[in-house]
Amino acid sequence: MSTAMWTAWGQIEDVHFILIRMDLDSGGGLSAGELAGECEGDFREFRECRERLTRERAREALDEADTEFDEFLTVALRELEQGV
Repeated sequence: MSTAMWTAWGQIEDVHFILIRMDLDSGGGLSAGELAGECEGDFREFRECRERLTRERAREALDEADTEFDEFLTVALRELEQGV
């Protein structure tokens, strides 16, 4: 299991804010069909392929979460600035 956390903090006029996002990854995510379609060979080659796919999927998920956090922060800051 892996954990990823994003944090932003700051101040707009007299309002202080903290925004935290935490993702707890269950570690799963690759189906047998995906593995069969991508990986072949003996046990060692299959294991290396599975590990590579798992790393790629985790990297893609972190990139997506990072983008979502930035988008949410942008909207939150805009709304906070308009409300102050």
